[in-house]
Amino acid sequence: MTQQPDTLLFDGTNASVLAVMRFVDAGRTTTIIDIHADTDPAKTHIAFPTPNGRVRVTAGDVITRGPDGSYSARPMKPPTHLPKGTNAEDCPACKGTNPPYPFLCPGPPAP
Repeated sequence: MTQQPDTLLFDGTNASVLAVMRFVDAGRTTTIIDIHADTDPAKTHIAFPTPNGRVRVTAGDVITRGPDGSYSARPMKPPTHLPKGTNAEDCPACKGTNPPYPFLCPGPPAP
């Protein structure tokens, strides 16, 4: 049976920092994790040692722990727009953008 890698999204919040600490330690001996906190979660980043070198994770990154215990970090794919005319409040890509009334999603970019 092949073990799938575990993943965790780091969003820069205090709760996310704690989740990464548990994720990296995963019941093993405590790992030293450098935390560079900021009042803006988007500017928070952490770094931790791995057998393959240090891994630096910034807000919005997805951390992956492979079956062999290795770690990697990569940016999360940006959200995509729902079809044009959808309520912008339901669209992950419109979230927080405060579009003009009537608050409709512009839809995905034309190819």
